[in-house]
Amino acid sequence: MRTNGQITRIANEIFANSQEGLNKLVETKKDAVKSLKKADVAQGIAIIQDIVSAVDTILKGAYAEGVALPAHLTKIAYSEEKLDVITVSVRSRLKAATKYRKDTEIVVDDNIVAAVGKALTDSLYEMFYIEQANENIVELNAKIEEICTANEIPFTFGFAVDAESDAYVLSIDNNKVVFNASISAAHSISELGIFKGGDEYNELVAKEATEKLVNSLKAVQSTTQIIKADIAVIKTVTGVSTKKRASKLIRGSYHRNARYLDRFKEGVAYFDETVKIGKEEVEVFALVNKAEDGTVTVVLDPFNVKDNFKVDFDVVKAIKKF
Repeated sequence: MRTNGQITRIANEIFANSQEGLNKLVETKKDAVKSLKKADVAQGIAIIQDIVSAVDTILKGAYAEGVALPAHLTKIAYSEEKLDVITVSVRSRLKAATKYRKDTEIVVDDNIVAAVGKALTDSLYEMFYIEQANENIVELNAKIEEICTANEIPFTFGFAVDAESDAYVLSIDNNKVVFNASISAAHSISELGIFKGGDEYNELVAKEATEKLVNSLKAVQSTTQIIKADIAVIKTVTGVSTKKRASKLIRGSYHRNARYLDRFKEGVAYFDETVKIGKEEVEVFALVNKAEDGTVTVVLDPFNVKDNFKVDFDVVKAIKKF
C-alpha cells in the first residue's frame, strides 16, 4: 500500500520526466504545425494524429519508481468539413477495474502540440490518482473482510471509487454495503488505525482501532444500520458525514421503483411504501431483484425508514398487488 506522500512523489517525478519530453516535442513539431494552415482535412488530421501519437508515446514512457501512467485508449473526433476544432478522448481499457473517459476540445492552431499534451496529461493524471486510490482500497477491503470473518460478524462493508457518481452508497444487499470512497482520502488509507504496526505503540493503536470497529459492527443488526452507524473508517474514507436517511442514501444508486417492475426485463428496484403493520402505519423500504425469468426476490430486507430496524413484511407479495 502506498502512502499519500509516496503517491505525490511518484506523480511529481512522472510529471517532471514527461514535461521535459513534451516541451521538446513542441519544438520538433513546429514545421508540422505550420503545415496545418495549408492542409485539407485529410492531410490535417494525419498530421494531428501523428502529434497525438507522439504525445502519447512520451507519456507512456514516463516512469517513476517503477510506476507509469495508466494504460489507456486515445481517440480523435473531428468535422470532415472544417478542421478548426478536434476532440481528444482518453478512456480506460475495456477490462480496467474502474471505467474512465474524458473528452477535451482543442482548437487547431499554433499551440496544438501543447494543448494536446495538456489534455492527455490532465486525463492520465486523473486516471492515475483513481488507480492509486483503487489499489489502496483493495487492501482496505481485504482488511475489513478479515476483521469481520475473524469476529464472526454476519455482514460486512467495503469501498469502491466511482468518480462518475455522487452517490454515498454504491451498492447494498443483506450481506454487504459498498460506499463511494473519496479519492484523496483513499490515498491516505495507510494512516488508518487498523493498519498501524511496526512497534509496540503502533501495535496498540491498531488493536484499539480494530476493537472499536468490531464493537461498532456488533452494535448494528444489518447492513442498512451500518450506513447510519458512527463508524470512523467509513466517515474517513468517504469524506462524508450526512444526516440523510438510509433509504435516501440507498436510492442514490437504485432508481427503479418496484411499482413498475413490469416495465423492465431484469434488475434491482426499490420498494418504498407506507403500509400497515399491525395497527401502525410504517414507511417500509426494501430492495428486490427481478430475474430474467420474471422471478422476484428480496435483495435487502424490508426496514422501517424511521429507525432502520427490520420489519416483518412480505415485500414480494405487496409488489404483486401493484
